[in-house]
Amino acid sequence: MTQGGSDLAKQAQDLIQTGYNAVYSGTPNSPTLRRLWHEHAEGLEFPEEFGHISFVTVPQLKRMATELRLSPGDRLADLGCGLGGPAMWMARETGANLVGIDLSPVAVEEASKRAMELGLAERAQFRQGTFADTGLAENSVDGAMSEDAIQYAPDKRAFAAEAARIL
Repeated sequence: MTQGGSDLAKQAQDLIQTGYNAVYSGTPNSPTLRRLWHEHAEGLEFPEEFGHISFVTVPQLKRMATELRLSPGDRLADLGCGLGGPAMWMARETGANLVGIDLSPVAVEEASKRAMELGLAERAQFRQGTFADTGLAENSVDGAMSEDAIQYAPDKRAFAAEAARIL
């Protein structure tokens, strides 16, 4: 990527982070509101872990879990995890350990709180990073996912290279 392209990608990344920090900061963390949202707005196709941020359904997640072939103790990376809902569902269903990576420090903090609420604090950790620089070691995960997020990667090739590196 050229210097001008790199500057533009950085500006896009900063804009995305600012926007999502606002979204995640403004998300009410009320169990009652989450229950009402789940029962009346989402329906049973969307697990409680999701909050109101994700659009993936349970059947889609089940297919993803089958294709990832995760076993208890495996390590799953969620790139652009946001609040971590789909990946926490995946970790709970497969027994895998989860590391979620997100650009937004607010998302990382909120996802960590949700993991504690859902009883996944021992197996789910969240940290700040980017699609192109997760901070994870080479060959350190058994599976990777990016649900509702890859469209925000400013450099799709760098995203693919980083995913391949950590797998």
